Amino acid sequence: MSVQVPPPWLLAWSQVQAFLALVRRVEADATPSSWWRGLADNARVGGHPFSQHLVATAADFVPGRTGRTWTNTELAAAARRAGLIAIDEGDHVHLQLHPAGTLDHVVEYVRRWIP
Repeated sequence: MSVQVPPPWLLAWSQVQAFLALVRRVEADATPSSWWRGLADNARVGGHPFSQHLVATAADFVPGRTGRTWTNTELAAAARRAGLIAIDEGDHVHLQLHPAGTLDHVVEYVRRWIP
């Protein structure tokens, strides 16, 4: 899957800016494999209907693609130190800004405008 950039109206949301700032604080050699997803992409990959990927406050990273090799454990630990929620999902590390369920009302609202 290619990494899709969120639409400009979503990129302007302060929560997305906060997420990006925290991701940049993670000093790890990792490559994003999934960031923003539309409804169809999210369904195709089996994403949760209220996934934070839908509002660009979640991203998946594969460590070690561009040089120094980090493990998922090292990447997750660095992300947690930076203030993110990190879940090792085996072939990647899922990072998100908020605990699961806390943005469901936002996702429900935004679902009207995303393809």
